[in-house]
Amino acid sequence: MILGWLVHPVRTPPHRRAPSSHHRRRPTPLIRGACAVLAHVAQRAVETYAWVAPTEMTKGLALAETFGDPAGEITWGRIAGLRLRFTRDCIGPGLGCSSMVQTSESREAAYWDQWNAENRERGQSEVSHRQAYFVRKWLDQSSRRDLRILEVGCGAGWFVDQLVEYGTVTGVDLSPTVLERARERVPQATFFTGDVLDVDLPLGSFDVIVGLEVLSHVEDHQAFIARVHDLLADGGHLMLATQNRPVLQNHCIIAPPHPDQRRRWFSRDELTDLTGEYFSTVRLHSATPLAHKGYRHIPTAWWIRRGLEKYLGPAWARAWAWPMEWAGWGFTLMYHGKKKPNGSRTTR
Repeated sequence: MILGWLVHPVRTPPHRRAPSSHHRRRPTPLIRGACAVLAHVAQRAVETYAWVAPTEMTKGLALAETFGDPAGEITWGRIAGLRLRFTRDCIGPGLGCSSMVQTSESREAAYWDQWNAENRERGQSEVSHRQAYFVRKWLDQSSRRDLRILEVGCGAGWFVDQLVEYGTVTGVDLSPTVLERARERVPQATFFTGDVLDVDLPLGSFDVIVGLEVLSHVEDHQAFIARVHDLLADGGHLMLATQNRPVLQNHCIIAPPHPDQRRRWFSRDELTDLTGEYFSTVRLHSATPLAHKGYRHIPTAWWIRRGLEKYLGPAWARAWAWPMEWAGWGFTLMYHGKKKPNGSRTTR
């Protein structure tokens, strides 16, 4: 009896039919259970694909509804039309199911491609501008305009456009689409798509390596520091901006990371320990005071700095932020290190 109930189709009881509905056959409970599983798998697959084509998310949800109706009315007709809807609405013309098979590396690249297009090509935040301010300040102190500079994680190339004032600039990033547009905007720079650990760059060929909010998103931090050490010429300089872990964890409200985003913040001591084998610390302080909760919320409020900058000038806004930055209240840790002559070297 139980086997027959699982295998044979079930007819909708009369008392559950809508007055205007005709008598319809529904799949067996076994088929219904299989469809529920397929609905979950299909939705996860479409969500993965949607990071490459975000506008298809709603169509992907429609696909999941085809697999499993909340009201339980899964009909043979709806299942029969699945292949057509899947091809037309979710994948699109000219593409096959193989287009949705992505590695973790390709998903990460797609995520950063979208993130850079939305958050860096359209403009930069106060945090980013403050990071660029300190890097430019350090570069100005060299009084050189012939530096060989590498920016790791250059994204849309907005900072590369400023760095070209100091010499020849090379940018490396995972994001292929935004780098194509960066090549058009900054033709005097050279761009490479890929991971700095894998891109073929000559060792000892750069005077300065810059990385803005890159360190926290790499997979192997020790390998990253060793790699930039190898790429720097003797006496070269590493200039990093990375998230300040104690501030973000204890005083800010930050959204959890995306599944395709790596995240590992550092404290001041942790950053010193990480770089100590290869670099001598020249400068290390925080930048852009920020807090969303607690007693720091008022003095770090953005409207105070904006008001000072608007009515009294940028110097007053920087003077207000300076004590809090040196006290470690900043969102960012700004690190300036000089390559140690006897530091360990990798063989990559």
